[in-house]
Order: sequence, then C-alpha cells, then structure tokens
Amino acid sequence: ADRLTAEQAREFLDRYVRQNTADLPHIRLEEHVVVVRHTREERALYLGQAHDAPDPGDSEAFSTDENVKALERLLALCSHFQSGGAHMAEDAGTECQRISDLKEKRVVKASNLLG
Repeated sequence: ADRLTAEQAREFLDRYVRQNTADLPHIRLEEHVVVVRHTREERALYLGQAHDAPDPGDSEAFSTDENVKALERLLALCSHFQSGGAHMAEDAGTECQRISDLKEKRVVKASNLLG
C-alpha cells in the first residue's frame, strides 16, 4: 500500500505540479528530503481520505467539484491533520475520534431509516 501511495503521489506531482524548465537563472535550486513518520492517527486520517478521494492519475479525477474537494482535503492532510469541520481539533487523535463519532451517527441514522 505504501508503494502504491508513493507512486500515486509521484504521478500527481509530475502531472499537476512540476515543470520541466524554469527561466529563472538567478534562483538557485536546492533539494532536500525530509522523512516524516506519521503517528497511527495521522496515518489513519490520511489513508481514510485517500480511500475516499479519486485516483489523481485518473482522467476523471478533476471532473466534478466533489472529486476536486476530496483531492483538496487529501492534499491538506499532507500538512496538517484537520480533515474538515468548522472547528480545529487539538491533535490527530481528537480528529480521529470526531470522524468516528460522525460515522457512528450516520450508521445509527441509516439503521433508523431502514426500520
């Protein structure tokens, strides 16, 4: 799964972010690799959103507002753990709990509708 996620991220950057050339000779390019180890909660938030978002390499990935918003949420999770909602969670664990509570409410509502 990690190899697939890395490949999809690489394809997304190659297709939508990177340029082949830049005519800025006065700006020096420096590359740095920063290894990030996510907590279990941060990883759960990211993988959950990755599951809900379309494949960025798919030709239909940006065809609807819903798809674009899902990809925007996925990209936002690369820099912080807030997946949505009006309030800012204290940490990734609190955000996981908020999402879990929300999904539990949806299950109860669906069960009640079914009778």
